Amino acid sequence: ANPETWIKAQDGGRDLPDEKLPPGACQRGTCYSPDLRDVLLYSTGGGTAWHPWNKRLDRKHPEVNGWSYNARENKWTLHEWDKAKGPRAPMSICHQFHYDREGKRALCFSGLCHGNLTDQLWSYDPAVNLWTQLKPPASPPGRIQFSACFDEKRRRFIVFGGGSGRDDTWVYEVAKNAWREVQTDVRPSPRCRSAAAYDALNGVMVLFGGMDRREKPEKKFADTWVFDPETEKWREMKPAASPGHNDSGNCYQ
Repeated sequence: ANPETWIKAQDGGRDLPDEKLPPGACQRGTCYSPDLRDVLLYSTGGGTAWHPWNKRLDRKHPEVNGWSYNARENKWTLHEWDKAKGPRAPMSICHQFHYDREGKRALCFSGLCHGNLTDQLWSYDPAVNLWTQLKPPASPPGRIQFSACFDEKRRRFIVFGGGSGRDDTWVYEVAKNAWREVQTDVRPSPRCRSAAAYDALNGVMVLFGGMDRREKPEKKFADTWVFDPETEKWREMKPAASPGHNDSGNCYQ
């Protein structure tokens, strides 16, 4: 793998390689800002495996900065942290980064920070390049490789599962600046690295696959689940056919 950016256009399969790139890294968060019409990237470096690419790109390692990508112009833009504006989210990997359309900001939760799990929640305003720590009264346990989405209809940040055999569901309510755990009798089995996306038409979270890394060998899943924030219940969908398990991302069209 390498940090090159490619977009497959729908009008004929054009490949658009980018020439100016963020530093190579993995397990970073991205989200789309419909206000700016850009993809936002929370960049925190990546790990020793990416040093050759960063050296080739003449990048210092690691970096903690924000980037945005404009597909129309095929251009990455660096948004350097301005210390005078205040603190920023800590360097982390395996976090989740999702956009609050009404609030016109992105929310970043948890991840691995300097070898420790963090339960911090931050917001990022791309219009003014400003980070703010939200500090709710209580938070879910810190985690990595978990699934999440932002419920636009109810302005809730939904988190599920993660490494170390987690199968818990948490909801962050923006209006209350508060987390709460959702107790459900039926839910996906403990897992990490599941792909999740928000179905805006139906107002639900769709989750696919994942793995339980506690098993030897790892137990892999190819099941499909839906979480309804209105009823706060999980439901297994059991389609007639589904993709096999793989480490992948997804989005809702």
